[in-house]
Amino acid sequence: MSRPKRANMRPLNELAEVFGVTRNTIYKAYERGQIGGVIPLGRMLYIKEEAFQYHAVNGYGRDVPNWNE
Repeated sequence: MSRPKRANMRPLNELAEVFGVTRNTIYKAYERGQIGGVIPLGRMLYIKEEAFQYHAVNGYGRDVPNWNE
């Protein structure tokens, strides 16, 4: 039996470093639905690599279309 593929994910707080804002700002944007591709695992929030790249280029907020799988 083969092992399942591991998804490419990053901690959500790494997105804060890209924009130069606090982690709390990114978590609030996620709660408002302005950041897509987030997966909660236990107490941690992770973002898919594709969604991370999308938001790193396009930003986040009301004026930015949300990332869809």
